[in-house]
Parts: sequence; C-alpha cells; structure tokens
Amino acid sequence: MSMFDEKYFNYIASSWGISLLVFAGLIFWIMFQHRAFNAKLEALEKQGITRRSGKSAKA
Repeated sequence: MSMFDEKYFNYIASSWGISLLVFAGLIFWIMFQHRAFNAKLEALEKQGITRRSGKSAKA
C-alpha cells in the first residue's frame, strides 16, 4: 500500500489541499491584522499618544 493507492488518493489529496488552503488563509489573515494594527499604532503616535512600552522621551 502506497500513498498513491487509487482507493484513497482522492481523499488524501483533497485533505491536503483543504489543509493547505486553510493554513494559507490563516497566514494572510495574520499578515492583514498585523498591518492594520501597525497602521492604528502609527495613527495614535501621530496624535501624540505613545505606548508605555516604547522608548521614553528622557532616554
């Protein structure tokens, strides 16, 4: 029995394909959220609101 057994090949290939699509979707969603979060932080910093964890003005 091999991975290319005709009886199970469609099931295995579709499972891998769906898993790959879900994984790629999660990566793109995380990238989109990261960019949106950074844009919000940048907008707040332009308004003069800074993060407590950021570099202090005295240093």
